[in-house]
Amino acid sequence: MSIKNMQTTLNCRLAFACLLFFPTVSLFGATVSIPPSNFYDFYAGSSTNPYLISSLANLRWLSETREMWSGGFYFLQTADIDASETIGWNHGVGFFPIGIRRFYRDTNESMDTAFFGNFNGNNYVISNLFIDKVFDTNVWASAGLFGFIRNSSISNVKLRDVNIKGNSLVGALVAQAFDSTVSNCFASGELEGNGLDVGGLIGMASGVTIKKSSSSVFVTNNADGWTGGLVGQLSDSSISNSFFYGMISATADMLSMSGGLVGGVAESDIQFSYVAGLSNFVNAYGFVGHMIRSTIINAFWDVESTGVATAMPGSASNISGLSTIQLQSRETFTNDEWDFETIWDINPDVNGGFPYLRGSLLTVSDFDAVNSVNPVANLSVFVFPNPVRNSDISFKVNVDIPSIEIGIYNVRGQLVKRSRGFSAKNGMSTFVWNRQTENGQKAPSGIYLYRVTIGNDIQTGRFLVMK
Repeated sequence: MSIKNMQTTLNCRLAFACLLFFPTVSLFGATVSIPPSNFYDFYAGSSTNPYLISSLANLRWLSETREMWSGGFYFLQTADIDASETIGWNHGVGFFPIGIRRFYRDTNESMDTAFFGNFNGNNYVISNLFIDKVFDTNVWASAGLFGFIRNSSISNVKLRDVNIKGNSLVGALVAQAFDSTVSNCFASGELEGNGLDVGGLIGMASGVTIKKSSSSVFVTNNADGWTGGLVGQLSDSSISNSFFYGMISATADMLSMSGGLVGGVAESDIQFSYVAGLSNFVNAYGFVGHMIRSTIINAFWDVESTGVATAMPGSASNISGLSTIQLQSRETFTNDEWDFETIWDINPDVNGGFPYLRGSLLTVSDFDAVNSVNPVANLSVFVFPNPVRNSDISFKVNVDIPSIEIGIYNVRGQLVKRSRGFSAKNGMSTFVWNRQTENGQKAPSGIYLYRVTIGNDIQTGRFLVMK
């Protein structure tokens, strides 16, 4: 069917559907589903006139209008989108992923509707996306901005401070991808899965080309499954010029299925990629958890920041474990033939001093917003334990004065606790948080931000509270 004929058919169907759908959607959130402004243009949805996704209403329309998933259409994001409101959508489930992969364990039945299309985020931000698919342990459902894609191209998508939970296939950008291309994409925030394939950017990728992409996500998997900072499970695919700079926590018996970049790799190629940690990994190898008939070259992981001394089970001669200082040195990479002229760059004040991707998706300000660069050179805050589980957490500052204020916030910037309760002794000031909120309730698991203030000096950072 030609684009013209397909468009005519869709126009008729959707014009009527929207009249019926709008009043229903408004019951679940303030933002209703609205088609793009150019939806009724004659050649809308083509490569030369893509559907314009300029608001949360347009993004909701795409996620809840399945007719748009299978036409091979083109979509272009044209503005930053604040998705904070999705935490109240659909009775607590949040945003409906674009594309569906769902499996019912009791009946062995599945429901699959893939997204076949091209989405260009155009380097704009989608922030605070919320998805909670942990509503029925009998249902394995994909959870991510895109739940299930096939023969698609996803490019230039920037996800900031996601909060995504799922029972099986979980990835901030894509939960499950087949025969597709993902390029210049980035995600930060918190991701939690309960089995199968869990990845900071992509849960499961088969026949997928991934390039110039990164993840700065706190990835947790509470059950048996492949777990990776960038991709959970990778098969018949490739990764190049990409990195993970975040935190991984897997169950104790899943060590051989969890890795800094990828959990499980089969018949795939990885090159010019590295791993660094915002905190020590828990039950994960430094680079990959398991590998079969695959090639990894020009690859590094930070032994110090991840707290992991082994790249993967068995031999890993082509993956080099380095100190933090080595991984923050341009010469380390240029000596290994990395392209620092057009693809990579490095700056001590950006991305924690680790290499970042230039001229594409991420800018200095993007990295500063995500990774909390310390603006005060002589002020340090030590957080222990991090991550914390079933205990208090201590904040130690390298000054011996009691007049220190600390603010603790959740990932949506809401104040959780504020205190001046530091005790000063022997050149250090210490505050011990019992994980009680301002209203006396126990703080739930998740990513938290802290802000320590001494006069005009401020130090910020993040830590992880686990179940």
